[in-house]
Amino acid sequence: MAEEVASGTGGRSLRLRWVLCVFKEVRMSALLLMAQPGGAANQNPLTAFIPIVLIIVVFYFLLIRPQQKRAKAQKAMLDDLKAGDAVVTIGGLRGTVAAVDNDTVIIRVADNVKLTFNKSAVAGVVKSE
Repeated sequence: MAEEVASGTGGRSLRLRWVLCVFKEVRMSALLLMAQPGGAANQNPLTAFIPIVLIIVVFYFLLIRPQQKRAKAQKAMLDDLKAGDAVVTIGGLRGTVAAVDNDTVIIRVADNVKLTFNKSAVAGVVKSE
């Protein structure tokens, strides 16, 4: 030991042992903190699912339901298209509906200029002012 101290390596070895000892104690403390208390074994297992159910309910009302309402309104708008409606496409083209087919719509954008689009390309009906 006196030789290690004289050469200067004994201090490192002692510090290394101390660090490893502290690391073991911290690791054991973390494991004890993560352990469930003794009364947790008596809880109903269904209570673990309550947070998951609440998250699903929140997602339904904040994300899924509004999207379904928008899709329903878009479908109703496309079904109600008729000749003479002023529309805007998803590309930003504005025009007047000249004719409507099952899945296509012919839009007049200028005199003698008619373009054929899928109905799904119509973003909305422009309200006349």
